[in-house]
Amino acid sequence: MTFFIRRCIIFFLMFEMAVFFVIYCFGPKSIKTLYDVYHQKATMNQEIVFLKHENDELRRLTKSHRGLFAGERIAREQLLMKRDDETVYFVKQ
Repeated sequence: MTFFIRRCIIFFLMFEMAVFFVIYCFGPKSIKTLYDVYHQKATMNQEIVFLKHENDELRRLTKSHRGLFAGERIAREQLLMKRDDETVYFVKQ
């Protein structure tokens, strides 16, 4: 192999390595994208933990409102329901 051909092959390989390095660092699936996905995953995990705690709290409240008196209170106060023989008056405050 001549000296010129050897130099051309080395130059071509170095150029190809440089192009791959630039694509690896700055391309659409680069290290920065992987870093952003990692942080997004951490944020989502925190949100999952928060929502699980909120879900547990709502389940606890649901269990406490399953009694007859609690159901009647919710029906009267929030849904504005009444029995047939009752008259309900609303007082504005």
